[in-house]
Amino acid sequence: MILKYLDGQGHQVLDLEGLAEHRGSVLGGWETPQPPQKLFESHVNLKIQNFDVSRPVWVEDEANIIGKIHVPKFLYEAVLNGARYDIALPLEEVCPLFLGFGLFLFGLWPFSGLFLLPLFLNDTL
Repeated sequence: MILKYLDGQGHQVLDLEGLAEHRGSVLGGWETPQPPQKLFESHVNLKIQNFDVSRPVWVEDEANIIGKIHVPKFLYEAVLNGARYDIALPLEEVCPLFLGFGLFLFGLWPFSGLFLLPLFLNDTL
């Protein structure tokens, strides 16, 4: 949700879960199967090549595996080396957003970390 908001505001966003067609470990996959690894990497590569290196790129804190998809090592390491911004919202603001997913039934508290990718990322392609 945060990445979609930032994207809508004109920020550069790399949505790894979206490209991997996965909703996160709590919500699981989509109804359609995940793309093959090579197709995922091609989509990531195309997205990265279209970024303006003079502007920041936002990416959500992800594991190096999203469902069955592996995040390329160079990208995972670049994300870990980026600036990190932790985002936490008061429960009363988050409840309406997440009740439809049943997250509170599992006792999970919504939390998200965002990273800014280092500007040298395009040099690794």
